[in-house]
Amino acid sequence: MLGVLASLTSPAGGRDRLAAALEDLRQGSESEPGTLMFSVHEDRDRPGTFHVFERYASDSAAQAHRASQAMVRFRAALVELEIRPELHFLNPLGPDASGRRKRVLVVTGGHRVALDDFLAAIAAVCDDRGWVWAHTTHPVAQDWLREEHAGVWDAVLLHDIPGLRLKRGEAPVPTPPSPGTAEALVGLLERGQGLVVLHHALSAWPAWEGWAEAIGGRFLYAPGKLRGQALPSSGYRMATHTVMVVDPEHPVTAGIENFEVQDELYFAPVLTDRVHPLLRSNADFSGELFQDTYDEVSHGVSTGVTCAGRPAASDLVGWTTVAGCSPVVYLQPGDGPSTFADTTFRRLLGNALEHVASADARAHAMANPYPVPLP
Repeated sequence: MLGVLASLTSPAGGRDRLAAALEDLRQGSESEPGTLMFSVHEDRDRPGTFHVFERYASDSAAQAHRASQAMVRFRAALVELEIRPELHFLNPLGPDASGRRKRVLVVTGGHRVALDDFLAAIAAVCDDRGWVWAHTTHPVAQDWLREEHAGVWDAVLLHDIPGLRLKRGEAPVPTPPSPGTAEALVGLLERGQGLVVLHHALSAWPAWEGWAEAIGGRFLYAPGKLRGQALPSSGYRMATHTVMVVDPEHPVTAGIENFEVQDELYFAPVLTDRVHPLLRSNADFSGELFQDTYDEVSHGVSTGVTCAGRPAASDLVGWTTVAGCSPVVYLQPGDGPSTFADTTFRRLLGNALEHVASADARAHAMANPYPVPLP
């Protein structure tokens, strides 16, 4: 059972347009079997301000409502009127409150991934902990990463690369966020939405320097800039290495001992002044061992360009940080099937999701906010 209280205030002259849009949404909701209540009220003391009480039979019922055509029309009306609803997500007290399970949203897109193996790992982690989860891909995923959806999910897992056009044999092309996208994402972080960023998601939004600050580092598929400094493209290599716990007292590493994986390593900048270290690798990070990513992607195969002679790369492969008022965890392991099947990796991933969804992590983030710079 899920309850929602939404409050919306119309701009000057927009009261009738908002009222009509709400009525259209209410009528559309009547045919949804999982929508138990959708009641619209206008504030007696503030004409033009509306309160909507919603109740859904399950999380999936609420998701179905958000995906409806009526909701598509309603979102368009909100954009037209420049209204941002104030949303409160409610759990019922009493018998209905029992069995409330954490909700995880998994986001992919923009890069290949062994999807069946990855989602099998997510299913195993969530089944083991009694959570529910959903999977979305770009570009639709971006609709969920907005301020108005803060709290719908206890944790969001990013295993994606938005803002980058990748095609083997062609030069990677960074693309900036479309108008409003960065603002919506920053708004979500300011509301305290816990994030876990996995593996190649370190490459996300390369044309937006502020996103690197949000997640603590950046993998560059093409030469770019970070903190005003021109940087070469990053490098990668496959290696069997040991992931070493450097903070055994942290909730993310609870029950985790050093473990071996065969996974992809990155030669890429980490913003060490922005992160709290959790994990390091014992691998050799000499630049000549790492293939230059721009060279390989642009030509379709490596022509032998490496990261030799470049500034040393960090051996950090896991950390925490704060973005806006949101707790964030980054984990570099997560390239392929063998890692996804690893029981220690699954426990680590579950711990990370549980941590960013916890009241303690959110309280820490609220007390130590970091304003994420917009593009």
